[in-house]
Amino acid sequence: MLHWIKLILDILFALSLVACAIFDWRTRTIPNLLPAFLSILGLAHIALLLGMGVSVCPHLIVLIVTVPLYFFWTMNWIGGGDVKLLFASAMYLGLWQTAIAAEIALLYLCFKLIRTSRKIGRNPRQKIALGPPLALGCVGCMAAQYVVNAIH
Repeated sequence: MLHWIKLILDILFALSLVACAIFDWRTRTIPNLLPAFLSILGLAHIALLLGMGVSVCPHLIVLIVTVPLYFFWTMNWIGGGDVKLLFASAMYLGLWQTAIAAEIALLYLCFKLIRTSRKIGRNPRQKIALGPPLALGCVGCMAAQYVVNAIH
C-alpha cells in the first residue's frame, strides 16, 4: 500500500516539475504556487519515508545546505523561482539526488553562457530558464531510482 502512495506522490511531483519547467521556459518565472505545492509533496514524502522506516536525514540536511542559495539570489546570480524550485526538489528527493539534478542544470547553464558569449550584441545579464534542466534532472533521478529498484 505504501509503495502505491509513493508512486502517486512521484507522479504528482514529476507533473508539477513539468509545469514549473513550462512556466519557466515561457515566462522566465515560476509561480509561487508550484514550489509551494512541491514543498507540500516533499513533506508528505518525508512522512511516508518515516512510515516506511527509511532515514530522512538527506531530506532534512537540505534545510542547511540550501541557505547559500538565498545569498546567490540576493546577488542576482540565480532567480528566486529557481531557489524555491531547488529547495522544494531537495526536500522531496533528498540531498544527493538533488545534487545530481543541480549538476545537470549547471552544465546547461555553462553551455548557455558559452553559447551566449559567442553571439555579438547579446545581453550578458539575460534571464536563463533553469527550470527545464532542473526538472529534467529531478525526473531523471526518480526514473533511475525506479530502474535500480527494478533490477534489484
